[in-house]
This record gives sequence, C-alpha cells and structure tokens, in this order.
Amino acid sequence: LDKEQCHVDRMGLFAGGVAHHINNILTSIYGGLSLASASLAEPEHAARYIESTQKAAERAGELTAQLALLARRDQPVRQPVPVGRYLAEALPRVAENGGNVTFDFRIENDLPDMAIDIYQFEALLKHLVRNSVFAAPKDCRITVTASAIDKPGPEWEREPVEPGGNWLEIVFTDNGPGIPPQMLGIVFEPYISGHTRGTGLGLPVSRAILKRHGGYITLVSNPDEGVQVRILLPAFRR
Repeated sequence: LDKEQCHVDRMGLFAGGVAHHINNILTSIYGGLSLASASLAEPEHAARYIESTQKAAERAGELTAQLALLARRDQPVRQPVPVGRYLAEALPRVAENGGNVTFDFRIENDLPDMAIDIYQFEALLKHLVRNSVFAAPKDCRITVTASAIDKPGPEWEREPVEPGGNWLEIVFTDNGPGIPPQMLGIVFEPYISGHTRGTGLGLPVSRAILKRHGGYITLVSNPDEGVQVRILLPAFRR
C-alpha cells in the first residue's frame, strides 16, 4: 500500500507539474494574442506581442517534445559515431543561442565508437548544456573528457551499473556553483530543479534516453566546485 501510495503521489506531482507549465504557456499565448488584437492600429506594438506569443508556442513545443522523449518505449535508432568528432560538432551546435559557452575537449585517442540515436542524444546534450548555462556565472565553461573503461569508479556507487564490460565514460564539468548534497539524490525526479528556468524535465529525460541506450548517468558535485555530469555508454565494437 505504501509503495502504491508513493507511486500515486509521484504521478500526482508529475501531472501537477505538467499542468502548471501548460497553464503558464497558455496564459502567455492568450495574453499575447489579446494584446496583439488590441494593437492592430499600431503595427510595431502588435508585432512585439505576436513575437512573444510565438515564443510561448515554441516553449509548448519543447515541453511536448520532452514529454514524448520521456514516454517513449521503442528502441533508439542507433548509428556508430566517433566520440571526439561527434561531441566537437554537436556541443557547439546545441549551445547556439544559449549564452556564452566555451568548451574544453580532452578526449582520449583511439576510443571505440558509440552507437547512438542522433536525435535523442542531441536532445540529451542540449539539456546538459542548458543546465550548466543556467547555473554558471556570466561565461560558462564546460570541460569535456571521454575515456574507455572496463570498471566504473566509485562515482557510480549509487547507480546499478553492471560490473565489467566495455564502457565509454563521458564527463561534462562546468564552472557553476555546484549542487547542494541534499539535492543530488532527487535531481532526476521530474520538476526538481535548482533554477527557475526550463521545464524541470531535462535530467529525467536525459536518464530515460540513456537507459534506452543501455547507459547510465550520475552527478558529482561539491558546493562552489561546479557539477560533473558523468555518462556511461556501452562501447561499440564492429
């Protein structure tokens, strides 16, 4: 009964969060349309209201896309890609229009490829970069490392990682303020966030994407030392 009640409570929190975001977006859309309609005699004002309405509609599209990724049960359509080259191309692309972000790549040579669904993995990278940008000071710096390992380190003690195997570990370390220790155990729950922007679904969606890829994600942080987002993916062998 306690387990069932816990599930009901979590579903209630999730539904309430979705409803809250949708209601905020609809309020912006209705308000923007109303103001634009009242300003038809002043084209410049009307154009500003229409633009704000369009941005609200884009937020609605982003929310539905995240919910779709969270709910998907089909297998990702994977293709092998070289780790270093893919990250060097994809990360600056997903960071566009997201503020001033600098990447420092420290990728080991001769890594095996990773087999990923390009669409889903790019959505994951966008969430991770956005979280760092929201938390970081004016200029966000993210160090990206990647290595091949066969035994995950102590950072993975909280995750049910299978022992042994061939793994690719990718680590994103930002220069933000870090996450309080009491938050680390709950940051993957929907609508648990350390900032007021975004939808509160970025980390849950990222975990769901990695789970479908047979991978894992964990966060390591100390206050004032930034956040390490660590990802494990099975190495692809031809």
